[in-house]
Amino acid sequence: MTNYLDRGSWFMLPSGGEPLCADVFLLLPTCCFTSEAACTADSADMREEAELLRPVFSAAFGMARVFAPFYPQVSIDGFAEAAPRSLDQMYAIIDAYPLESAARAFDTYLRYWNQGRPLILAGHSQGSFTLRELMARVLPSCPSLVERIIAVYAVGMPMRQDDLDLIGLPFAQGRCDTGVVISYNVISPQVPIDENPFTQPGALAINPLNWKRDETYASAQENAFSILVDDGPRLEPRFADARIDIERRSVVTNAPIKSSPPWPDGVLHRYDYMLYAGDIRRNVVDRTNAYLANRCNRASSL
Repeated sequence: MTNYLDRGSWFMLPSGGEPLCADVFLLLPTCCFTSEAACTADSADMREEAELLRPVFSAAFGMARVFAPFYPQVSIDGFAEAAPRSLDQMYAIIDAYPLESAARAFDTYLRYWNQGRPLILAGHSQGSFTLRELMARVLPSCPSLVERIIAVYAVGMPMRQDDLDLIGLPFAQGRCDTGVVISYNVISPQVPIDENPFTQPGALAINPLNWKRDETYASAQENAFSILVDDGPRLEPRFADARIDIERRSVVTNAPIKSSPPWPDGVLHRYDYMLYAGDIRRNVVDRTNAYLANRCNRASSL
């Protein structure tokens, strides 16, 4: 059993000097690329794969204190096999393997480090599926925690109204609303609706460039920067455009990148955060400032 009081059990912990008065609890995407069915939290291979993503999540969330645990994961092949199935089957897999460790990590964070600070919850891919189950377990019985939530970035999963009802938070409507869920998945223009394993009927999305829910196009000129890690990390300003396709329930981009196995051609799941890392960074600041201003206004009215 992983000891989350041990700093070695965490992928990211605060370094000190972060400018925002907020924390981020982050669940990593699938980093288990071994031939085994799953990886334990101390898997060297999984930790090596996670390290490739450090520049992405540091860019996206590093204005706040970031707490990102290593947790057991289903392998990429097992996750890819489960993704097209019913969501009930997917969540059964999550409940059976990564959820308990993720929940213990979150409990450790709350007990020893949060100290009442405003909080952002974030995940990607397997991390977002796990985060959804964690929120469904914790939030309904803890209103004081819900009050501290700035936003939830549950990226790379199909977030539906049923999920929102289960966790008790609404979907984001714009750039600065708080106590909301943000979710989207990214595809290239050619992907048919039935070939994207990360969307489902009723899935919701918001544009990570203009923070709109409709099909208003946002050009690459609105993209702060992308962080790409293939062949070494590099920062690419104004690299990715974005438009929501309501029928396909996805964000469509013309960014010049290709999908990576095991996902179908044009399903840019790996790049959900990479393409819009700079825009998430800005949005974390915007929502945190809005949350703090709202809290100050509430306090002054008492």
